Amino acid sequence: MRRVVLFLLNVVAFAFLAVIRPLRRWLAVDLVIVGFHKYGHLALEPDLLLMRTKSESRRADRRSVLWWSLGPKDMQSNTVLATMWKRALSAKPSWWIAALKRVGDRFPSLACTLRPVSLHGPMNAIASAPAHLSFTREEEAAALHALRNYGVDPDRPWVCLIVRDSGHNADPTGVENPDYEFRNFDVAVFEPLAEHLARRGYQVVRMGAGREKPMTLKYADVFDYAKSDHRSELLDVYLAAKCAFAISTQTGPDAVCLAFRRPVCYVDVPVFSQFFLGTELATWNPCMLQRDGHVFSLAEIANGELAWIKNTQDFVDLGISPRRSSPAEIVAMVDAFVATSISSAPAAAATEQRIAAANAVIASGLGDRGRAIFGEIRARLNPYFVEANPEFFVTTDTA
Repeated sequence: MRRVVLFLLNVVAFAFLAVIRPLRRWLAVDLVIVGFHKYGHLALEPDLLLMRTKSESRRADRRSVLWWSLGPKDMQSNTVLATMWKRALSAKPSWWIAALKRVGDRFPSLACTLRPVSLHGPMNAIASAPAHLSFTREEEAAALHALRNYGVDPDRPWVCLIVRDSGHNADPTGVENPDYEFRNFDVAVFEPLAEHLARRGYQVVRMGAGREKPMTLKYADVFDYAKSDHRSELLDVYLAAKCAFAISTQTGPDAVCLAFRRPVCYVDVPVFSQFFLGTELATWNPCMLQRDGHVFSLAEIANGELAWIKNTQDFVDLGISPRRSSPAEIVAMVDAFVATSISSAPAAAATEQRIAAANAVIASGLGDRGRAIFGEIRARLNPYFVEANPEFFVTTDTA
């Protein structure tokens, strides 16, 4: 029966593509298949493509209609997020988009253009552009009710703590290569920060999918939501969307923060090529990379192939290991982030000059390839990190 259904779908898709083919001079139907099985991809891929297509439409001599596939419901990483996107774009049933793609693969002259999507594309406009996503009145009420039941006060600011750990490799949507341990952290390293922020008046909500190591810290206003029975797909989105800011080691939920234009402080980012270098919503410090006692400088990374590594096993194969920030350094960096990015107090003039110079080094090193991928380098290096690691910013011969 399944083969019969697929055959009939293909026949209908073929007929449709044949009918619209003569119209392409004036109207094109392009397909978009979002990475629906990954939370961060589902959050940001539509956002970035929508911004790009708005810019393209002002220059185009023909109209392009985007038909989106957000995947089968039982495979979506977050059905609430997918539902929100359906309200913002022209989503079609995944089986219909799949049929159009199958026929196009078989008959290239009839094929619709398949638009490439990425959550790491140019992001220069994201900080100033309004969010494409919004909550309905019913979703807002349900989320507020759930927050109060959990003990989080929605009238007080909360911070999302997003720490990727080894539980990420147990993701049922696809086990990742064990080398990704290079990107994982122990949440215990962030517990002094959580207590510190709680003392400053913030509620701290540790995000996650439930497979993470539990926090050992028991402190008022610190919530280990990742291990809580109160977790829901709605709260997963709402907490990230409405937080005062987030602290992240770069994984899924922080992309939801960016989609809702929330600022994020990233800690120890090892993979430049996968980072959000194009948006000022991101404040970050690179992970210090070392080999045989030598710590690579920013110029060595940016001007060589280290900046383009995607698979962290490549670092391991090159004999490179990460030098992680200490709990005290993480506290200091988040304090600097809050002071400059949240409270808008300017850093010292000399520090601002070093940050601008460092971004110029990154832009120069990444060159035209970097400009095509990231646009202008606008992510802000953490002021504390810049001042505490002057040797990292000394220009040396490239690696």
